[in-house]
Amino acid sequence: MTVRNVGAAPAQIPDGFFVIKDAQGRVSDFNRAASVDYINRFGGTGPRGAGDYAAHAQLPPGALLGSMPVLFDVATDATDLVVFSRDNPAQGFLVRQSAR
Repeated sequence: MTVRNVGAAPAQIPDGFFVIKDAQGRVSDFNRAASVDYINRFGGTGPRGAGDYAAHAQLPPGALLGSMPVLFDVATDATDLVVFSRDNPAQGFLVRQSAR
């Protein structure tokens, strides 16, 4: 995901802020521990890393947009995944799935 802190103080993405919903009606929170593990395994943060921020990072206020790997646990039979903010469930972005 691309993230940015528009607040006045450093802040972490809150638990439950991003969720993913499938066509079967199941909703899952993002898995912070798996997201942090992913960035640690695949180069960390920075120019040659897996993203600009880890999922446990305190995002600086007013910084430019940055990338953050956000992983979810979804059922293998999940279809038509949509990611959105729990605070705004009417808004959603279709997640493209790779062929299985």
